[in-house]
Amino acid sequence: EANAIADSSRVNISMVGLDARYQLKGFTARGMVVNTKIGNTAAYNGFTDADLGSRLFGYYLEAGYDLFRLMNLRTSRRLDVFARYEQYNTHAGVSENLIKNLTYDRTDWTVGVGFTVAPGAILKADYQTFKNQSLDGQTIKQLNFGVGIWF
Repeated sequence: EANAIADSSRVNISMVGLDARYQLKGFTARGMVVNTKIGNTAAYNGFTDADLGSRLFGYYLEAGYDLFRLMNLRTSRRLDVFARYEQYNTHAGVSENLIKNLTYDRTDWTVGVGFTVAPGAILKADYQTFKNQSLDGQTIKQLNFGVGIWF
């Protein structure tokens, strides 16, 4: 019986995705689409009291432009403005014993600016709106500031 309990917390996952990026002079575009199937979610949800969906689907599209390039500034720094649209649903499919939760069917818009101060370092600010299928037309709004460092 210990194996049955342990096996109830295991799921299998298969995922397929496509990621595309394009850059021409100061213009950048990117996008991604991902479809994921998760098996054994009925047993998993029963064992963990979770509401894990059996299919997840989402995509985003983003476009941006380096304003320094527009101003003909020759520098390694960048001042990118961008807009991103995202749609994702982590309850695109559910097991037969689970009701779809519409809060997991989301649409997000993000507009912002990123200032690359040096290679591997960026300051960012963006404004986001979030909407899901259960909000009855309400939109959640959020302002974000961040620092990114990578090496």
